[in-house]
Amino acid sequence: MPAPRTEVPARQGAPVPASSAGDQDTTAPRREPWLLAQAPEAYTLQLLASNEARILDFIAEHGLQDGAAVFQSRAGEQPLFVVVYGVYATREEATRAMGRGVLQGLLGVTPWIRPFRDIQAVIAGLDQARSPASNSM
Repeated sequence: MPAPRTEVPARQGAPVPASSAGDQDTTAPRREPWLLAQAPEAYTLQLLASNEARILDFIAEHGLQDGAAVFQSRAGEQPLFVVVYGVYATREEATRAMGRGVLQGLLGVTPWIRPFRDIQAVIAGLDQARSPASNSM
């Protein structure tokens, strides 16, 4: 009997905020609002960090649109875009997913397991850095 599939595809069964549903381009990867809506205790696989054009090309080249999400971070003063893939309930499920399925064909890429909690903190920190200081006087 085959083992039950433990990967939860990012698009199926995961919350999608109403504000990001609607008119969204279905070929574009999910972005920060979707990542913020995930359970903080769940895990994902970080695949690559680079400039936005490289990230979007990588997703298209490898057909990862259905399971990929992108968020912006920073490398010093420069924006850095990160692509993550999948939603896993436990670290062990994420570990098992690294060597199978679509990820097997990603030569030269070593996935890194990340909790959504960490990604959500990065997004929140970047949002705070962008907003004007309330005590600027």
